[in-house]
Amino acid sequence: MKPRVAALILAAGASSRMGKPKQLLDLGGKTMLEHVLSPVLRMDFAEIATVIGHQAESIQSRLCIRDSRFRWVLNPHYAKGQSTSLRAGIEALADHCQGVMVFLGDTPWIEQKTMQAVFDKGGELLAFTEGPFVVQPVLQGMPGHPVFFGRVPMKLFSQLQGDRGAKPLIRQIKDHYLLPVADEGVLQDVDTPEDVVRLLKK
Repeated sequence: MKPRVAALILAAGASSRMGKPKQLLDLGGKTMLEHVLSPVLRMDFAEIATVIGHQAESIQSRLCIRDSRFRWVLNPHYAKGQSTSLRAGIEALADHCQGVMVFLGDTPWIEQKTMQAVFDKGGELLAFTEGPFVVQPVLQGMPGHPVFFGRVPMKLFSQLQGDRGAKPLIRQIKDHYLLPVADEGVLQDVDTPEDVVRLLKK
């Protein structure tokens, strides 16, 4: 049987450095969250969940996702850090999928071919490995996103705290595959108005 792989998009933050909800920033006629979601929806995921918190109602009313695989996951504890969103999303998906590919809602310029390469490598490993593993794209020695988690026990995710995301968890997993890419988008997140101007110029 083909392993079930889910996509998890973390988009619950308060956008404090941006000064307004960056999930809804207009980037060339589409919101930033749409830029993240559009290529994900074109991929062969069994389920797609997006975790929201700050301005959740505004985000849901602005984005109408017509895909039976998609659902919103509400994180009322988003102010306590990214780890709370990761845990909320994993809890919503853990019983259904052997692999979860985690995207950040503020990394809108990752190329489709990069996402597919990470997805394919994760699927390949699920087919012949039994233990937990991580696949991560790396650009010039710097690991980035999205991150594929294969067969990682829920108890490891439940230990995460604060705003460091999955970094402490990744360090605990012995089988960590770094996938070289030539895609600057894996390292480019958007936190400030200056980030938007700089990256749009590129």
